[in-house]
Amino acid sequence: MNSSNGALRIGVRLPVTGVAATPENIISVASWAERLGFTSMWASEHIVAPRTVSSTYPGTDNGQWPYPADMKWMGALPALLWAASAAPSCEIGTCVVIVPMYNPVILAKHVATTNLLCGERFLLGVGLGWMSEEFQAIGAEFEQRAAVGVESIALMRALWTGDPVTFEGNFYGVSDVQMAPAPQSGTIPIMWGGRSRAAIRRVVNAGDGWIPDCRSIEDLRGGITYLKEECERAGREYTTIRIVFKPGAAFRVTAENLDELRFLGVDDLVTDPPLTSVELDGCLAEMERVAELFSS
Repeated sequence: MNSSNGALRIGVRLPVTGVAATPENIISVASWAERLGFTSMWASEHIVAPRTVSSTYPGTDNGQWPYPADMKWMGALPALLWAASAAPSCEIGTCVVIVPMYNPVILAKHVATTNLLCGERFLLGVGLGWMSEEFQAIGAEFEQRAAVGVESIALMRALWTGDPVTFEGNFYGVSDVQMAPAPQSGTIPIMWGGRSRAAIRRVVNAGDGWIPDCRSIEDLRGGITYLKEECERAGREYTTIRIVFKPGAAFRVTAENLDELRFLGVDDLVTDPPLTSVELDGCLAEMERVAELFSS
């Protein structure tokens, strides 16, 4: 639920991409997170990297994908499980897994197993994707990805109950199957990414939380306003939605913007320390600086 009482937790992006992505570096950052009082660790992923990308990337002002095709992208689930071994107090989460790229039954199994092995502290951040070339490379449907993604989540939730499931959807169907082990709680938190109005409606109608990819507090403030409006329209209590703000490396954490995030009711801020070298230059220093701000 969101932090209407002013509480705010601190998370960190793990080195699972680029030159810093090594097993040793993941353990280092996870160990620092545990020691400094961070409460969550996050990983993103791409399955493959097409050598030519013409799709519009929402993460840059010019819409161009800025990364080379040979950039390293670890699988998020095994990388998070590896990190969890070094930080037993931290939740682990994806930011995000592109659900329409996966068979939902197989993904549900891998997520349930990850959740079990990490001690039931897993958060499934999900998205619909934007790179049509990546969908094409793995044979996944791009044009109907929103409908596929929402249906996939419904099927996964049914399987996580641990009860016998018969499910007939427009894209997937199972008949009298059961998944074990299932989460002890009968579910796993679903955190939808994105900042469009359609994305926010998915949060309200089919999610437990929101991971907005806003790059400024101003953008976040507008999204929260719309989130509250949609909750009121849907008859849902706004405070049941966990808000995880992951603004990216360009966002400098200060005491002032921490106060703003608390005022807005944000639950978690995911900091993005320098992860641009295999030596993790500046990473620990930035994590220590942010931890000090949180504790003051």
